Amino acid sequence: MNRLVIHIIYIAFLFFLSVIETGALCQSPAERISKVLNKQHSNLDSLIINGESDLKVMRAHKRLAWTYLNQLGNITEAEKYNTKADSMAYAMGDTSAMAETKTIQGRINFRKGYFSSALADHQRALDLKVALKDTGRMAYSMRLIGMVFEAQKKYDKALEFYNEGMELREAKGDAEGATLFFMNMAQCHLELDNVEKARIYANKAVTNTRDSTRQAAKCITMLGRIDMKTGNYDRALNKLKRAESYMLLKGPEIELAEIKGYVAKALMLTSDFNKAEIKAKESYELAKRNNHPEFIIRALTSLKEIAFKKKDLERAYEIAEEIKIRQDSFYKREEMLKSLDFESLYKAKEKENTIVQLESERRALESQIQVRNREKRMMFLIIILLIISLAGIVGFYLFKRSKEKQLEQRDDIIQNQKAQQIIHERKSIRMQSLIEGQEQERTRISRDIHDGLGGLLSATKAQLLNPDNNTNKVHELIDQACEEVREITQNLMPVSLKTVGLKGAIEDLIRKTECLPIKIKSEISIEEKYDEHIALNVYRVIQELINNVVKHAKAKNLLVQVLHADEEVKILIEDDGVGYNALIQNGGMGIKNVNARVELLNGDINIDTAENIGTTVNIDIPVIGKNNTAL
Repeated sequence: MNRLVIHIIYIAFLFFLSVIETGALCQSPAERISKVLNKQHSNLDSLIINGESDLKVMRAHKRLAWTYLNQLGNITEAEKYNTKADSMAYAMGDTSAMAETKTIQGRINFRKGYFSSALADHQRALDLKVALKDTGRMAYSMRLIGMVFEAQKKYDKALEFYNEGMELREAKGDAEGATLFFMNMAQCHLELDNVEKARIYANKAVTNTRDSTRQAAKCITMLGRIDMKTGNYDRALNKLKRAESYMLLKGPEIELAEIKGYVAKALMLTSDFNKAEIKAKESYELAKRNNHPEFIIRALTSLKEIAFKKKDLERAYEIAEEIKIRQDSFYKREEMLKSLDFESLYKAKEKENTIVQLESERRALESQIQVRNREKRMMFLIIILLIISLAGIVGFYLFKRSKEKQLEQRDDIIQNQKAQQIIHERKSIRMQSLIEGQEQERTRISRDIHDGLGGLLSATKAQLLNPDNNTNKVHELIDQACEEVREITQNLMPVSLKTVGLKGAIEDLIRKTECLPIKIKSEISIEEKYDEHIALNVYRVIQELINNVVKHAKAKNLLVQVLHADEEVKILIEDDGVGYNALIQNGGMGIKNVNARVELLNGDINIDTAENIGTTVNIDIPVIGKNNTAL
């Protein structure tokens, strides 16, 4: 029993779906177009309310213009939306969009009978497409220009543009696009009574067209008209009826009105006047509903001929009067359009701009009301989402803060390690410099003892061993040896530091240098006595810097300035020698020893030098009061 119930429910569900699907498939073209338009209008309203980009809003206006023009033939609505799209495309400088809006406007002007304006619009669109190098759309514009010339019965001129556009389509391998050109060329040749050429192009169009489509209906209509032209009325009628069935499903009403008019004409030629009258009336009603004066006059002409054939002369004369009225109105309208073409277009654009603005405001207001209603329904959901979001943000913040603290602690540890490493490296460099200085000093002392004192003592010994020694000569050698010992001890620890202090020792050092070919200017203004450690290192620093100038600088002038100020010993050594490039050379061992001694005394040193401009050395060494204890 349960299974039976389930099967019944399942079958009912399938039946319900089939009913829905059948209903959707059975929709008329008008219903389908209405749904498309409603969807496009809703999309435009949504874009405006949500503040979407001008590009998206412009494209929505353009889609509506195409739909009104192609599907409904409503040129008033089409022009309203296209005018807005065109102004937006111009403001954005969008060349591609401007080419499309000019194309639409050209088709609108063509439908309105503004042929010169239509040609101007299509030519402008073609120029833009040439600039874009878009051969596909170039071909389309050439076809539209050809259609304008064809409407003016300038068939040879139209064929020139059709041929050029068809060549662009075929070069791109666009068989479906070439079909439209075949159709237009068949129409021109038919009007020029070139029936065989018309048939060739019509058959080419049919070959490249899918069955049961709007384009297929147009192609078959053309073949039917050719058959009528050649007297094959039955074959023409069969083709035209098939075209009518295709257009009922796929095409706009105005094109259906045209085909029904041809069917009525074919029925007349086969003497089926009753059916011909029905089709002519249907064509008349469709043309009248779409306000197409040419098709209205065609349908009335067929109805008049049918009335004559049926010997209903009164009805025939009534229709003839209506035809005359409509023809007068139509031809007067044609003359007016020729004289007022551009002026009318300008005024219409101004009017439509105002309509577009008012319509947009109205739709914007309605959409705002809908948005407010939706906002009220969604408020509760938004509050819940906000609470969840805030909780997530707080949790993320706490997690992020914890990670940041861990990173900060790790960075502090790394920085401390780097600082300790730098201190250790600086100490190592300082100790290495001191060790190298000591080794250099030991080497110098060893050389002085060996070369100077050792040589004197060897000479003294040789003189003493000589039986004929000269006592005066021995005394002289001994005196020289004693002098050499004093020099060596002076270099190890200057005696003058203990006897006359730092100031006297520096002055004595400068006096010894004055015998050299260099002009020395000095200024010594320091305290009477300093700590022995500070005094010795200050003396050695000055001694090393002076020796560097004498040995390497090739200077002519030397300034030595030693001052005591702000509990610091300030040293300035300046020469006008050759200098050196500090970016390439770091100085020799002497400069390294100076840097090591200054750093040992917690002092600061600044060396300013460059090639061929001399060298200036500024040193500041801190001391404290009379006791001169190093900081």
